[in-house]
Amino acid sequence: MTQSHRISKAIAVLLRSYTRAIQKQEHFTGSLFQQKTKARKLYDETLNYTISALLICIHYVHQNPVRAKLVLSMEDWEFSSYRDYANLRTGSLCNKMLGYALSDLRDLISYRRACKC
Repeated sequence: MTQSHRISKAIAVLLRSYTRAIQKQEHFTGSLFQQKTKARKLYDETLNYTISALLICIHYVHQNPVRAKLVLSMEDWEFSSYRDYANLRTGSLCNKMLGYALSDLRDLISYRRACKC
């Protein structure tokens, strides 16, 4: 089983567990989410580059503090893994190599190119 397949299964278990907990708490049955989640890759024609959905999610999370006007740039938010990817911190908040491998990237330069930041 590949690493991405294990992650997909783990996310499915997490979503099922969360759904069951909310159903029990709110005393209802049926779907909690509107549709099934799917993993897919997106192709950016302007860059001639395939962007993984994981990369889009990572970038979305990295941008949240900026969009919320908590900081001016992604690297300013001390709690973000972006600081690790940008080599601004030598910590272990995230596993950069795993992140790069799962999102088909090699380094911060390819991350910025794919996310146009």
